[in-house]
Amino acid sequence: MSHRSVRLRPSLLALCAASGFSNCVCAIPEGAGHDRGTLLAQLAISRAHLSEVSVAVTVERAEAHPIPVQRDLFSWGPQGVRWEVVVEAAQPEGWVDRTVSVFDAATASGVEFDGVQYARVGSPPEFNVSGWLPEYLCLLGYFPSRDLAGVPVMNDAATLLADPNTMIVPGTTTVRGHECIIVELRSPGADPLSPPRMRGAHASSLGLAQVELQSFNLDADGAIVRTVTWRTDEFLAVADGAAALPLSGRFTIVLGDGTVEADHAIVVDTGSDGEPAVVLGVAPVLAVDLPAGTTVHDVTTGETWILAAASPGLAPEPLRQAVRNARPVEEADPFVRAAHGDVRWMVGVGLLGALALGASLAALRFGPRRRSGSLRSVIGSA
Repeated sequence: MSHRSVRLRPSLLALCAASGFSNCVCAIPEGAGHDRGTLLAQLAISRAHLSEVSVAVTVERAEAHPIPVQRDLFSWGPQGVRWEVVVEAAQPEGWVDRTVSVFDAATASGVEFDGVQYARVGSPPEFNVSGWLPEYLCLLGYFPSRDLAGVPVMNDAATLLADPNTMIVPGTTTVRGHECIIVELRSPGADPLSPPRMRGAHASSLGLAQVELQSFNLDADGAIVRTVTWRTDEFLAVADGAAALPLSGRFTIVLGDGTVEADHAIVVDTGSDGEPAVVLGVAPVLAVDLPAGTTVHDVTTGETWILAAASPGLAPEPLRQAVRNARPVEEADPFVRAAHGDVRWMVGVGLLGALALGASLAALRFGPRRRSGSLRSVIGSA
């Protein structure tokens, strides 16, 4: 494990100090038991700085995949979430370069725009904001889009810890160079010596940040036939006790015979200032620009329109009201057409998606992604 100590931005120091991180999480000695309620309380405190975050990430897929490289720009806050995906090369026929999705928590309404001529609007449950799972969130182990939708996901460290079917292993275990608390999920009545369905490793010295999470598919005999792994190779430590943020990591799917089904590198981009493209404490921009001629389908009401004039900078609900003045058309929801349904709006493990950074990252330039000196502590995993 390697450490590099560097400076903190004053704004981040003030934000972290206001959250009381100096009293948050301390290392837990080996051999000690862990109280579930205490760990959940510590986790809530250590995540206080995650209430408003913007991040730009590049995902590179080693296996044969229609989208070998993409950039996810994701921002969230209690106001809602915004997610954009940018595909710059090797795009398949019919794929658009840039898609954007926005969900406004105040009005419980959202927009998904393919960047060219189709948009989908609506409210949950028909509008599936709970399916917005970019790969970075799986490294982070925190899913604000699911929280806003009221649909918890077991990959979230808080959900995993709170589940009565999980076992918190006594003491700590070294995982990728970090002393970690291990949380294991098994089916009710399962043999405690059998492989778990899920195992999370969380470093107490990094504010209970998720170092690794594995999900296991078992056959009838309890043998592992498929392992899904999210691991973080490098962390960004923003303050003592605050949950460290992933800077780089990997998503893999490996079959029981050793066949690698998926291998994705996930790396936070570098901004024009040479620093990691992570911004804390800035609200997401909940507005979308739709050009004239856009076909807009309301998944909640089933209505479809063609936008007669451009609708610049409208939030989801005002946009829904504005397009009702346009000409209705008879057309199936374009987002479920066979040409796009298997790729563009894939959900589940968060392989694809689309949300944008706020205005604070407007000057971001996607240059070399290796960090040349960081404004915060960079902590590597062995």
